[in-house]
Amino acid sequence: MALTTMKNLQQFLNRIAQAVYGRNFGMQGGIYIADTAVHTFRAQAIKCSAASAITFTSLKTVTGDDMTGMQLLAGDVIYGDFTEIQIDTGAVYAYSKS
Repeated sequence: MALTTMKNLQQFLNRIAQAVYGRNFGMQGGIYIADTAVHTFRAQAIKCSAASAITFTSLKTVTGDDMTGMQLLAGDVIYGDFTEIQIDTGAVYAYSKS
């Protein structure tokens, strides 16, 4: 009986750890974007550099939303499920979704 309970507890704790890991920004890495190329990958958050504001020349989400033209001020963060990122100038850090 005790062995079954320990196994269930271990499975439960493993599910919690996986859920927490999936929500921690930065634990899956990301990319630093400081060019005008189109970057296509899954990002869960985008943080604008503290040095300058940026305007997205392309910003698309997994559900098809087109947020092109949106601006971020220095230090701002936007959360979502992004698939395509392109900026005009400056730099952002895009946190990987997986």
